[in-house]
Amino acid sequence: MCAMNPKLLRPLASGFNPRQISGLALWLDGADSSSLYTTDAGPVTAVSAPTDISGCIGWWDASDAATVTESGGVVSQVTDKSGQGNTAAQATPAARPSLITNALNGRSVLRFAGAEGLLGTLAATVTSDEYSVFAVCKMNGTTTNGRIFSTAGGGSDFASGSVIPCCANSTSSTQLSAFNGATGNVGGVGGFDSYAVFSGTSTTSSAVNAGNGMRVTAASVTLTTDITRFGIGVAAQGGTGFADADIAEVVFYDRALSVAERVRIESWLAAKWGISAVHAPSTATSDPVGYWKDKSGNNRHATQATAANRPTVGSVGNRSALVFDGVNDGLSLASAVSLGTSGYSVSAVLRHQGGFQVFLEGGTLNPYMSSDPSSLSGLFHYDGSVGVSASGAMPANTNTIASFSVGPSDRSIFAQGALVKDGDGTSRSAAIQYIGRTSSAFWWKGRIAEIILYSRQITTSERRSLERYLARKWGITLAPQVSNADAQDWVNRVYAAGSTVSQPVADAVSAFVDGCQADGIWDAIKASCILCGADTLAGALVPLVGTAPTNNNFAASDYNRETGLVGDGSTTYLDSNRALGDDPQNDAHISAYATTADQASAFAGALDASVNGTQIYNDTVTSYYRANGSGSVSVAGTLPTGLSGVSRSSAANIDYLRSGSVVNVANASASSSALNIWVFARNYSTSQQFSAARIAFYSIGESLDLAALDTRVSALITAIGAAI
Repeated sequence: MCAMNPKLLRPLASGFNPRQISGLALWLDGADSSSLYTTDAGPVTAVSAPTDISGCIGWWDASDAATVTESGGVVSQVTDKSGQGNTAAQATPAARPSLITNALNGRSVLRFAGAEGLLGTLAATVTSDEYSVFAVCKMNGTTTNGRIFSTAGGGSDFASGSVIPCCANSTSSTQLSAFNGATGNVGGVGGFDSYAVFSGTSTTSSAVNAGNGMRVTAASVTLTTDITRFGIGVAAQGGTGFADADIAEVVFYDRALSVAERVRIESWLAAKWGISAVHAPSTATSDPVGYWKDKSGNNRHATQATAANRPTVGSVGNRSALVFDGVNDGLSLASAVSLGTSGYSVSAVLRHQGGFQVFLEGGTLNPYMSSDPSSLSGLFHYDGSVGVSASGAMPANTNTIASFSVGPSDRSIFAQGALVKDGDGTSRSAAIQYIGRTSSAFWWKGRIAEIILYSRQITTSERRSLERYLARKWGITLAPQVSNADAQDWVNRVYAAGSTVSQPVADAVSAFVDGCQADGIWDAIKASCILCGADTLAGALVPLVGTAPTNNNFAASDYNRETGLVGDGSTTYLDSNRALGDDPQNDAHISAYATTADQASAFAGALDASVNGTQIYNDTVTSYYRANGSGSVSVAGTLPTGLSGVSRSSAANIDYLRSGSVVNVANASASSSALNIWVFARNYSTSQQFSAARIAFYSIGESLDLAALDTRVSALITAIGAAI
């Protein structure tokens, strides 16, 4: 039978925007490519020249022929363009670099082959122990302590100045790092086997190196001597240290530039020299994301300064989403979202890959929202004092709309729009600051497509509007909504189990409950399962009424969402977890709907050692019925498909149902037992009689009108079959 497309909730007008709901505090949207950038700088306005920013005392540009003195392609001098007069020159012809024309983006570069360099004396002594240096370069080979740029006072440049060396070992020949003082190696950045933009910024307390805007941070060391000289491609003072590299441009500042200033220089250099992906939008799969713009208007942009800890671009459906590796990827908000005690609401589109992982957190003892630590496949909310868990509500690798509604004394969790946990707990003042990580050691593994946070508990209507917006946008089917409260509760619990049902199935269940209530038989049903309709076995075992049955040996392959669950005739059965004695001796029923019959088994039942109990049983030629008594009713012929059942309404009255007909038989014997009633077998130690039938529904409880139940169940199973 062809599957029908499940209906979404009635879609909103296309113009809906999360800003239409008041209290919007944070909105991160992975589908908006204009909100994602490769580095933490976000959108950058480049300088028109390095001298736009104060403190520039050196600017050497190999592409500016007016400043390069050369003869036959051999360069003797490069004039400083900063206006400070710090010219770089080489008096020894054999030590002069070569000019390589049209080398990069149509521009010339200087080639240093491991024995060349340009030197200069600063026009004014630099006494500050802060600096910033930028270079566009490419390493061509390994040289011990090869310098791209260095400064010095007295003694060696390592001891008294700043330097950008190439690492000496062959495995790291394309890695650069800035030094500040004698022991100030602050970590290398790679990628210089091709042209890249290097930057190094140092203060008295920290130093930052970056390659193409990707930063590495470590402690710095205070300079021991004032700076008086510099070198390009060579040690500024003493010893060896020639570069085997092509150097296009170097810019030097006598102060530590701010991040905002630094990225403007990097962007300008990248654009000038044709180096891509430097402070650029993250648009391609696997691009790093160091900046995720907050679209709420509150400028709480989520960033990651460390290149190695940046998530990357992936997808959810046909839209971009962020991929977190579960090891160290995470983002921090520019300013925390303060949450008061009156409540807050969060909706997010997530896909995780198992494990206890946090996608939103505010630091120690602050709220966090995560995968469920108990089931590793659910949703969890913690506010520093109370945890609420919806185990199983977010299966791994499933695109999920998760919503968290937190009030002064209540908290609820929704998955795909279904209420999967309704809990209590007192809210308290807190903040949200981290995305895809905690302040400690829990990292999200999977995808985060969108997060929308409100600084108040939004209404049910507002939440549903938001979820419909997310569902339509990300191609996710929301949980059905129906008018009957008991049927809606069943739908919600199916979703809490990590399963789903279509809108037509939910409508059929709602109509079934409505009908049973109208017939006056609903309250008599104490334990019941619809063993079809859900998309997984876990969903099929969610009880419509009563306690969930215990699954004994059924596998996922035994389940068909159109026709139900099939027994193997020897080991598989469900324990209903409802005992014979839970219903009065003279007020009990049991029923089962078979879509394929087994003519030598018990559809359902339990018998104690005295052969008292309830059962529906076949022995190939006769059907047996019993309801909490020792006297069975046998009827010629075996049980057919459809609903079979037995109901005892008094000490001397038993009704049985077969083939759509109800027959009344007097039987005075009654009993009670603590044995649980089984389905697909009878719970009897000496003769269990397992069934190989396929069963789509069962019910257990007090006596009821079997004819009315038959009408309602038959309509239900027919409707589900048509819907599937």
